[in-house]
Amino acid sequence: MAAATPSPEYLAETRGPMIRTVTWLSVIFPILFVGLRVYTRLFVRKVFGLDDWVILLSLILLICYGAIIEAAVQKGLGRHIEWVLTFAPQDAVPVALLGQVSQPFVVMSCALGKTSFSISLMRLAAQRFIHRFLWFIVVTMLTLHILISIIVFVHCEDPRTTWNPAIVSKCWHPNAYLGVLYFIGAYSAATDFILALLPWAMLWNLNMKNKEKFGVAVAMSLGVFAGAIAVIKCTKLKANATSTDPTYDVGELLLTACAENALIIMAACIPTLRPMLRKVFPSSAKSSENSHRLKNMNNIMFVPKNKAGQWSALIETEAHPDHNSDNQSDKSILKEHRGTMNDQGNAGPAGGPAMSPDSSLSVSIIGTASTSEPFKDRNGDFAWGIKLHHHCQTIFTGPLHIETGSHKEWTFNIPVPLYADPKVNNGRQNCSYIPLETTDHELPPSYVLGDGRVERTSACIQYVIEAKLTVEVHGETEVFEATIPFKVIPLTTDAPIADFQSRRIRYPRKISTQSLIPGSEDLKLSSLQKIRKNFSFSSDPDLAFDVFVDVPRIIQLDNPTPISIKLLVAPDWQKTSPIIQNVPQEVKIRTVHIWIVTETSLNGIFGARRTEVDLGVVQALNKLNTKLRIPFKRQWEPIDVGKLSGLRIGLQDTGFPQEWNFAQSGFTHSFCTYNMMVTHGIKWRVEGEIAGVKFDVGGEADLLILKPSDDRVRPEGMDGGSSRTAEAEAEAEVQRDESWIRPPVEEAAPAYRNLDGT
Repeated sequence: MAAATPSPEYLAETRGPMIRTVTWLSVIFPILFVGLRVYTRLFVRKVFGLDDWVILLSLILLICYGAIIEAAVQKGLGRHIEWVLTFAPQDAVPVALLGQVSQPFVVMSCALGKTSFSISLMRLAAQRFIHRFLWFIVVTMLTLHILISIIVFVHCEDPRTTWNPAIVSKCWHPNAYLGVLYFIGAYSAATDFILALLPWAMLWNLNMKNKEKFGVAVAMSLGVFAGAIAVIKCTKLKANATSTDPTYDVGELLLTACAENALIIMAACIPTLRPMLRKVFPSSAKSSENSHRLKNMNNIMFVPKNKAGQWSALIETEAHPDHNSDNQSDKSILKEHRGTMNDQGNAGPAGGPAMSPDSSLSVSIIGTASTSEPFKDRNGDFAWGIKLHHHCQTIFTGPLHIETGSHKEWTFNIPVPLYADPKVNNGRQNCSYIPLETTDHELPPSYVLGDGRVERTSACIQYVIEAKLTVEVHGETEVFEATIPFKVIPLTTDAPIADFQSRRIRYPRKISTQSLIPGSEDLKLSSLQKIRKNFSFSSDPDLAFDVFVDVPRIIQLDNPTPISIKLLVAPDWQKTSPIIQNVPQEVKIRTVHIWIVTETSLNGIFGARRTEVDLGVVQALNKLNTKLRIPFKRQWEPIDVGKLSGLRIGLQDTGFPQEWNFAQSGFTHSFCTYNMMVTHGIKWRVEGEIAGVKFDVGGEADLLILKPSDDRVRPEGMDGGSSRTAEAEAEAEVQRDESWIRPPVEEAAPAYRNLDGT
């Protein structure tokens, strides 16, 4: 009995236009989002991490997938197989081949998109178990997606059977193949939901306002839509294993896979766009604190007049409402007083005038230093806050009458002292680094240490201006308050330092390779030579040398002189093989990493918390587009990578593309106050290469960071200039002989870091 001839209507059915439209929309939108992400990371944040490279690779695979699907649609994908065999039989095998080839691209694009988002979450996660869980997801997901990319071809003994049914070959049972597809598809959908919901768990205990917490969590949870598409995709998997009309049925699977990838990539990009949006829409970055701003308040620097301790800078501000606040109070003391009093002094509706026969407005400047240390052996923590300063002044007393729709403003000046006030501190001497009754203890700078989690050590030095309005109505007293924080940044009247008091560390190293012999640079080793070299039976010549790293003991915030990081490789000819003695070698710089280490000790009896910030020197050197070499000589003529890269650190910006962590968002000078001590260290790691053989050195030493200078002009001939001259003369003197090659091997850092640098 002959098979029924398909009707013209049946043959005319096509999903090609839908597949093409969905596919290219799923490619164009991720290109837009990834482009904005790359711009934000490179030009706004000035960082580009592993997750950014992974998302780029995911996008490239998705673009390749879109191009393959476009070619397949042109050859008949989306039409019934009968149409293809009737009107384009020559395309039957190519369209099936394109469908098979496209699958690894979309599968790996999906895996890499989720991998990028997982890496981003790892940077935010403070708990170690979350890091391990995310690594488990990444490893298992990549493993399964790589396996399915291979299985789509090898589930038949002859892979050509998967796209050419004319080639007969033994294949897996359809149910077994479908079971593998269902398992991996379900696991992929589950990871979408897990990665979408995990940010909620990570942000739950952070000390953020609920509105901000909700907004951040929603922005990081858009992958739930990708999970929904993944579930729909799982219902289409059967067509990939058992369909008798593959060109028509598989089309839905391919377009849902593309849509899922697009949502994954866009969901991974959206949280990274916030810095760019804040730059484009500055009003969106305004404070949403439940307080009222004070007009003309910025990060004020307080400069002492002289070393006697008098300050020349004053806070001069006008109280003014913040009408753009996200959480304005109806009981504002600096704007129209709504819903409190009417013309007769009684409670009235919102919008009425504010009246009081007797009122007063006071303004206070308050400084506090707070610490929190969790206990490991029981629940709870030890928290101690101490007052550094509290000065109050009344700026208005008398009747108060504010018309509807208007406001009152009061101008005031508050002097900021140089020293903490021992009369207001409430500390305990056994937990204090300094005597509580000290009268010449300088106010420490504003400082924050903490990532928002209650179970981590945290510290905060904060200064605020507090305004308090007290009103009397019918014998009852009501008080309204508003506060605004400001920064205290101590400066020194001395000129910027010129001598960083560098220390020199020596690292003995030795390498062995035939490439050290002149003329043998491109010589390739035989298999036997490689085996002998691995088992230390090689007769390769030995080159012994010392790597010298010169790092500072003292640096200064905002100092115009670059921080000096000097490198030199000095050959040790006595321990070098005779065949290469006195043969100059080229020493390439592979990477240079410099970290500033901040250690915050709390309360005198508890431990310390350590944070590290990579200054991004390697990125700065890469921008020079120059092949850098470490000098290979016994005279002290080093390369100064700090000077080449213009290495400096400031109060909030190092000038390099480093990325601040949650625990630390800026540098301060080294200081000590009642309940905390902040000290610093410098850490380095240098990787080099000689004749194709790599070597590395690294270490850490104490560092004293000084206050920034107020940059007042100094006459020539003062100590700043003489220091530069003396340093230059000492440098010239040390270059004339080899007596400088005498420092101890890998000089050890002191066990305790004092504030005076000793």
